[in-house]
Amino acid sequence: ALCKGAGGFKAFLKPLGGFQAFSRGYTEPLLAELPDSSFGASSFYGSDYRPHHIKFTHQDGHGWEPKDGEQAGSHVQVDLGQPRTVVHVETKCGRGSETCEEFSVAVSSDGVTFVETDSYTSPKGEISTMISPPLHGRYVRFLPKRWNEYPCMKIELLGF
Repeated sequence: ALCKGAGGFKAFLKPLGGFQAFSRGYTEPLLAELPDSSFGASSFYGSDYRPHHIKFTHQDGHGWEPKDGEQAGSHVQVDLGQPRTVVHVETKCGRGSETCEEFSVAVSSDGVTFVETDSYTSPKGEISTMISPPLHGRYVRFLPKRWNEYPCMKIELLGF
């Protein structure tokens, strides 16, 4: 299923990293249908903050949040099941004023060796941005860098 958004998005091609990549109108959500077992983390605060709670589609819980006192150096990770190309990231506030205001993304093909890419700033805990150049890999990690109260977050990746 292709993700066209609630009101539909204009379909267009945008050059990224020296090749034509599909933009938001032609991509699919990569996390929504993954099983809970595809998600892991350095730690999590409690049962309402488990790693798979980062999915926008997850209705219970508040998003992922690392264990209290373990925020620095923490991460949440997803196994996409196969190598995918990621061209867009969207985040939402986890819970109230508990927001991740800056995070970086790391990608891996084997789940062991990760390459950290750019940092993304989301002053109110919510962003929707293109990733340029696109990321390619099977495993994706999100590493909180700066937060308000706690780095609680929900994430969706768009790609193909």
